[in-house]
Amino acid sequence: MPNKRERIVLAANNLLKTGNYQNMSTAKIAKIAGVAEGTLYRYFKNKDDIFVDAINYSLVNLHNVIFVNNKREYSLTQNLNIIIENIYKIVGETENLYKVYYKAFSEIENPRIKDLLAKWLSTNLNCLKEIFLWSVEKEELKISNENLDFIVRFVWGTAELILREGALGIREETFMTLKANIEKVKKIIRFLEEDAKKI
Repeated sequence: MPNKRERIVLAANNLLKTGNYQNMSTAKIAKIAGVAEGTLYRYFKNKDDIFVDAINYSLVNLHNVIFVNNKREYSLTQNLNIIIENIYKIVGETENLYKVYYKAFSEIENPRIKDLLAKWLSTNLNCLKEIFLWSVEKEELKISNENLDFIVRFVWGTAELILREGALGIREETFMTLKANIEKVKKIIRFLEEDAKKI
């Protein structure tokens, strides 16, 4: 069972699923968490602190769901398929995580939120790049660092698009788009590999 601090963060997440920072009051958070409003201030300085922790909670959990079960010994296609399956689960089962993630952008001027989002993006790009590098190590893939960075950003951009489509309620279409994009990624990689040979 979550402790009081965790209950407060989860309550803020629940509020952010259907509302935004401006209409997220400490009274509402306390009520959902099942604690007195004064209890919030034992764990957090103010509403902003709760909001930052709620965003961080969603980002950490989103990352963990997206990259769970990827393994070095798997092929690139297997690992990309796992990421697709994981994103599809997010779209279907853990929608509050990505809805809260998008709410964070409405507070992008808050330096703490901006820093969280920047670190989250960097972490995800690095994890995705590592998956591609596993394929390079196994000589399954031959690609320059510059082209690798392009592919990683392309794949992550596709993942972000799928999450947005999920937020709009597009599910089956989203999944088919993801499956089709794996084939597109492979074609782009082959093109970049051939291009690299000409240099």
